Amino acid sequence: MKKYKLSIFIILFFVSVALNIYLGISSYIKSTYTPDSEDLEILAEMTKRVLESDQYQEIDSKEKVYAIKQGVNRFNVADPSSIFHYEVIVQTNNESYIFTCKDEECSEVSNEGWNYSRYSEEEPLLPRKKSTHEQQVHQQKGRSPDYRNFIIEDVKETSLFITPPATDPEASYPVYEIYVDETTQIVGYKNNLDELAKGDNVKVWVQEKDKEPAEKIFVNE
Repeated sequence: MKKYKLSIFIILFFVSVALNIYLGISSYIKSTYTPDSEDLEILAEMTKRVLESDQYQEIDSKEKVYAIKQGVNRFNVADPSSIFHYEVIVQTNNESYIFTCKDEECSEVSNEGWNYSRYSEEEPLLPRKKSTHEQQVHQQKGRSPDYRNFIIEDVKETSLFITPPATDPEASYPVYEIYVDETTQIVGYKNNLDELAKGDNVKVWVQEKDKEPAEKIFVNE
């Protein structure tokens, strides 16, 4: 009986040690990319410098800025306190521009990297729009477009005609009629039904029933 109790105690002891080590490591890793109160103050001031920079002004004049994110990454670095681990990320309809400090004093910031932007394929979350329960279910599931990278052949008052990209000039391709109205969301490079034109490259999400207006049209650049 004593040996049994001792075995249980040893097992519980090692489980407790392993759990504490795991929690300690997880907490440390999280702290390397989660800004604390001082980090947030630094990032707020960096964001102001980014907005005042010539590089940001040029980006804003050529592309649509949807969001500005802030972050810090100290994981597995030689000097965790370095100012160069702070990042301000400007997200546009094309890509994400990563701004960092140019010197240890952070007297200036500069665009030193690029990355994928979710806004190159997805619509912004704000302003929130009223939607039907069916649309909410589709959004939660992250439904893929029903027509991806199709070309607009013609635009009518209540519909548009799209076809797959012509990869073979001698082949014939099917043409699909897509119904649209004021409830159809137009996002991406264009934001209005009136702006759609022949030759636009689009992704289209349609309704479940035939001849119902399309849910969303994303216009590629």
